[in-house]
Amino acid sequence: MKYLSVIFLCFFWIFFGCNKHTETQRNLKSLNDSIAMRELWDTAYILKNIAKCDSLITLEKNRKELYVLYMQKSNLLGQIGRIKDAYHEMGIAARLLPESDMRRLEYEAIGAYLDNDMERYSQLLHKAIDDCRRYPQNASNTIQIASYYILLDDDKSAKMVLKDFLKYKDDEFISDYYKDYSFYKKELHDARKMLIDALTSQQDIYKPDATGLGWTCETDTVLQE
Repeated sequence: MKYLSVIFLCFFWIFFGCNKHTETQRNLKSLNDSIAMRELWDTAYILKNIAKCDSLITLEKNRKELYVLYMQKSNLLGQIGRIKDAYHEMGIAARLLPESDMRRLEYEAIGAYLDNDMERYSQLLHKAIDDCRRYPQNASNTIQIASYYILLDDDKSAKMVLKDFLKYKDDEFISDYYKDYSFYKKELHDARKMLIDALTSQQDIYKPDATGLGWTCETDTVLQE
């Protein structure tokens, strides 16, 4: 699979904001480094790191830092096939964001799709496009906007976004995306279907043994902006 950056393709986005050296991020970097040293599918080790995330969550009060931690936990749960739990944790993270933030809008769009509310699904993704356009139109944002349009079945707009970018900048990845548009479109639609199927299935792919680990740790601490 060539493209993995929209929410429908898994739960691997981490947002660090503008703060580069906070204590939470130092802890998270250590956590990420430790994960990288083990095999991805070392389930027991991943479960331990989920518990570490929970410990950090209970101590953290800053919204941006909590977003990072919940997304990390969602990422870890996704790695062991706990898609529903990963989706739940992503929801907690999303609610820490402003209502107009594209990441929150993406999450809410999944909910609308699950409810078969296509009108709201379309409205939310169009709002996500508007939010994304507020940022510099580099290759990453261009792919993001094009992907939203693809998920809205608006091929004309998706292709136009890619074509307009290539008028002003020669980018190999954007050019590849434009040339192989049908392939990327299929990948995105297939990924969305896989996610929806996982969320609506009777059980998750993986069921851990009895560890006593709580999957839905919430925090009742006072949050800081």
